[in-house]
Amino acid sequence: MNKETWGTEQFCLLENNEIVGCVSCQFESDKLWIGWSLCPNLCGRRTGHLFAIKCVEQIRKQKRYNKEIYLRVAASNIRAIKAYQKAGFIFSGIIQDEVAYTNDIEDFFIMKIE
Repeated sequence: MNKETWGTEQFCLLENNEIVGCVSCQFESDKLWIGWSLCPNLCGRRTGHLFAIKCVEQIRKQKRYNKEIYLRVAASNIRAIKAYQKAGFIFSGIIQDEVAYTNDIEDFFIMKIE
């Protein structure tokens, strides 16, 4: 992915005029990659899959995009992986990459939704 352009297309999801979470998306070649964060006070409530579903819906609507959407998630982040699976994402592969803001290398799952 082109780290220089990552995050140039961002939006927030609102509910009752309050931010629920933030989303970034980036095209690399013909693939659309997304990254997001749910507000910390909403984590652990078993609603992360609903946030992921809404993000995908909004990206498809805003970008008029109907192809696969990809994300990467730390293989150790079991809670997030379960939420993504519940939202309809499936496993697509494994890569090794640096954990943000560290020099640590870790396995990341590539997941996609059609």
